[in-house]
Amino acid sequence: MNRLAKQIAVFAALGLLGSAQAATVFFGNLALGAGGPASPNFASLTITPNGQDADLVLNAYGLDQFGAGAYLSSIVLNVSPGSSAGPCCSNVSGGSPVQLLPGGGASFPGVATAHFDFTGPGPDLLTDNESVQWTWSGPFSIGQIDFAANVQGVTLPGSDASLWYMGSFAAPVPEPDTYALLLSGLAIVGSVARRRLR
Repeated sequence: MNRLAKQIAVFAALGLLGSAQAATVFFGNLALGAGGPASPNFASLTITPNGQDADLVLNAYGLDQFGAGAYLSSIVLNVSPGSSAGPCCSNVSGGSPVQLLPGGGASFPGVATAHFDFTGPGPDLLTDNESVQWTWSGPFSIGQIDFAANVQGVTLPGSDASLWYMGSFAAPVPEPDTYALLLSGLAIVGSVARRRLR
């Protein structure tokens, strides 16, 4: 095997061993319920792969546009056929408890594999400008999951008290080490090309 092929193989292996990229889901397209804002931006869920598990961070912001007492109660998920939602939840910290329960809950009809529930006893609700983070045990593939978020306590005139909004994945932003790997690969290819011209 010549030197160039060896260098390319080493950098390809390094690329495969690089860190996994986080994916962020933004919620804001009204899916179920009436009278709520059609396309608000009020929550994001960041999912970072961690081996066969995933670290999740849910940020609630802008819930005041649903009324003073609005809160996020759950996120339903559909996992592709042949996959499982897996067990959950460890390392929970933040503004509310987290449980993974089967199905979509009473207020989300249809086919939902499971839902993360953020309601606890008393004041343990995920309200405006709060966040919660937890570890979700796998194995699963992030790209095979659809999400929807439930806002409850809505007090807008003419609106249902419970509204569901679909989530959509944002375009992933490459990690800095991805750029470093790309630049080092380009530098190697450039140096090899320069040597061949001599």
